[in-house]
Amino acid sequence: MVGHWLVLGLATCLVGLSSSQQDEKMPAQQIKPEELTLEKLFRTRSYAGQQARGVSFSHQDRYLAYLWNPYGENGTDLYIYDTQNGQTKRVTSLDLMKSFDAPETIERFQKKAADREKQLDESQAKVEAQAAYLEGSKIDLDKWDKAAIEVLKKEADKKQPERTNNTDRSDTKKTDDSAKQEKEKEFWEWRDELKKKQEKDSVKVGDTYPGVTNFNWAHRADELIFSYRGDLFRYTIDTEKTDRLTNTDRTERLIGYTPGDDGYIFQDGTSIFSVNFNSGRQVQLNRALVFGDDATKKYNIQNTTLSEDGKWMAIGAQLQEEGATGGTGGRGQGQGGQSQGSRGGRQVQIMDYTKRFAESKQVQREVSDDRLRTPATAIYIRKVDEAPTRQPDPIFTNDGGDVWFERTPISFSKDGSKYTFATWEREKDILKVYMGNTSETKKPEVVIERKGDVGHEVVTSLAPRFTPDGKTLVVVLDEQTGFRQPWAMDVATKSFKPVLKGHFEAHTILGFTPDSASMFLLANKDDFAAMNVYQVSITSGAIKLVGKAGDYHRNPSVSENGTKVAMNSGNWIKRNELHVVDIASKDIKTLTNSHDLE
Repeated sequence: MVGHWLVLGLATCLVGLSSSQQDEKMPAQQIKPEELTLEKLFRTRSYAGQQARGVSFSHQDRYLAYLWNPYGENGTDLYIYDTQNGQTKRVTSLDLMKSFDAPETIERFQKKAADREKQLDESQAKVEAQAAYLEGSKIDLDKWDKAAIEVLKKEADKKQPERTNNTDRSDTKKTDDSAKQEKEKEFWEWRDELKKKQEKDSVKVGDTYPGVTNFNWAHRADELIFSYRGDLFRYTIDTEKTDRLTNTDRTERLIGYTPGDDGYIFQDGTSIFSVNFNSGRQVQLNRALVFGDDATKKYNIQNTTLSEDGKWMAIGAQLQEEGATGGTGGRGQGQGGQSQGSRGGRQVQIMDYTKRFAESKQVQREVSDDRLRTPATAIYIRKVDEAPTRQPDPIFTNDGGDVWFERTPISFSKDGSKYTFATWEREKDILKVYMGNTSETKKPEVVIERKGDVGHEVVTSLAPRFTPDGKTLVVVLDEQTGFRQPWAMDVATKSFKPVLKGHFEAHTILGFTPDSASMFLLANKDDFAAMNVYQVSITSGAIKLVGKAGDYHRNPSVSENGTKVAMNSGNWIKRNELHVVDIASKDIKTLTNSHDLE
């Protein structure tokens, strides 16, 4: 009875989804509850498609680029939406990228995709057969394994002549005996062989077409650079032409265009390189840190953050000590903060019961009473300059040890004249916000210090940022009400005040208007079950809803002129899709249709 009501309730939800499809002029599917089973509702192939990600407006605000693929397609491809004419162009696909890949690679992508579809179909058939068997139907639940074993036997027979031809006469009788033993294997023995083959042939991450991983817009021109299978490609909207920039076996991680759009910047390992489009000249921006033999501490580069004007860089460094196992703290694309280290742990023996015979194996064991091994860290501020200059001392250090320490990524002001970051020390329950004038030697000052339990791995959501004019520093705190909300500090006077008041969360700052008068943020002001985009006046705290009330907005992006917002949004009865909102007219455009209409 419980199962019946569960199915009926889920059927009601699906009927509600069909109603929402009709509201959006999508074909509705009539669902009869009596036809539904748990095996059909929770099938092996999900009904839900993938969300658009990497959503970003061009710097001229006309175009919106995003990574996505329709339901049933592998990978995430690059799409560009023109906000003026309302048209969307697909820039990449398996067919479009064929000219950049070896034929064997394309064939493997296609074969592995077909293998995965077959595996999903077979898994679904098995669970439905199991349900029918439990209801009394006469079904051979081993028929799939039997069919696969027959194929396995034929493969073994084909290999047998090869083995026979490779032996001399003295080994012929031995080979014949082995072949006889192969044929006389018990069913359970063949099933063990089948399981090994299935594990070997299983479709793994990276076996199918991956699509584009990330992209960056140019600062002025209507073009972008995207990453595909570790290489970089340049796409120009006017010509609709794709040019390959790199062709190596290494993975070049795109950071973006150079300030003048005359080249691009990428990351290889922890090294940051700048390349000129015309000359092809390549320069390493963050050359290795140099230390004398008598230096008490020697650091290695872990991450690098560049200022928007391209004149400064903040280098996050980590001490390499014997036995230290802390992570690098890298946050991708050259941006980075420093996280807590790992615990010491130890090697222990455990039993694995997932196979027919239990096996003992050694694993790394880590529990809360193990000592933390947080590595010592440092921050260097350096000019982006090819001229060899003496390496300055770090502007910030932390000794690490058996402590929990977190640091946000460095954030520069738009003109590069200032920088800021925040740290949290768990054992002391101290949150500190630092701000400094950009200099290789001058250390930053602590402009905000608060005592309280910030919480593990949430410091990055509190990360301080400058307004475009650089006159205001905005940081998220739970200062008075216990809800995380933005506070504004006047950079000149160091005066500090809340931007919002009220019992709701508003912890994610999305961006600012060009005049620095207002900001965009995520908040659940009108509905605790939702998280919507709001526009807020920094001076008065006046708050305005963007989009529909009750929607949950994910991964939003604001255009640089502050007139449009793009986000994945949906609610309890409306499927999550990518939408673009015109703030002035409140017009909402739906760009994706991600889910299975069944």
